[in-house]
Amino acid sequence: FRRDAALILAAFPDLLDWLQHKPSRVIAHAGHWPNLLRVGQHFCAHPRPDCYIRELPLPISTKFIEQQQTILRELLEQVLPADAIDLTAKKFTARFGLRDKEPWIRLRLLDAALRDQYRLPCDALAIPLSHLARLDWQPPRVIITENEVTFLTLPMLAGSIGVWGEGFQASVLADVPWLAECHLLYWGDIDAHGFQILSQLRAAFPHTKAIMMDQATFKEFEALTGKGESLTTAPPHLTADETKLFQYVATHRLRLEQEHISHAYAVNQLQSALDNQLL
Repeated sequence: FRRDAALILAAFPDLLDWLQHKPSRVIAHAGHWPNLLRVGQHFCAHPRPDCYIRELPLPISTKFIEQQQTILRELLEQVLPADAIDLTAKKFTARFGLRDKEPWIRLRLLDAALRDQYRLPCDALAIPLSHLARLDWQPPRVIITENEVTFLTLPMLAGSIGVWGEGFQASVLADVPWLAECHLLYWGDIDAHGFQILSQLRAAFPHTKAIMMDQATFKEFEALTGKGESLTTAPPHLTADETKLFQYVATHRLRLEQEHISHAYAVNQLQSALDNQLL
């Protein structure tokens, strides 16, 4: 303990108060302090380095930093200036200005005219979220699906782009500003999680409309329901009818997955929405 305490105070004299109040933290990480302090000193010299952990120019294993994030977070919050810490970020990487693995978003252009307009060589692509956000696109309609198979089988629809939301990852689409300028449709499972995802999208894009997440669709395919999650609190951004259906499926722990809705029914519903200018 004395050896580690001496190392800590030699590197960061201002940690004396922390050291006196939390000696157990020093003991718990005995043997690791030389490397922990190297990380702390590097971040003090280069705050918010905007690189991946692997790219930090330190003679320390990437795994070490990943495995020691709890104590490193505590250390960095003691030694870094306030403007070097994003207090709103929970993840270690975002909190201290490191890069993280970025989500890739899969798209399908459901109208050949859009493919030509955007000068794309194909009608399906995957793109990093930050690049997607910077595109100067203004498609009339975007349809987000929860599951991959339904994304892959979306029919051709005039002026429309399909996006695979990949479950709760759909929430990251809040970082795509041009989605606020188009008609936005969400099609998810009729279960507690599906309605949670819908609510998250509406928090970012209040104009989001749901399709095939209604009582009529549920009744049509109710025989194909499976076991779902039991949740007691309805998400905040649902309509009255959606809240009622959420409460029913959540209370009875039911799930109607998108894949159980027949393709013919889905195509008809999407085309009807387009014809009625709901899309």
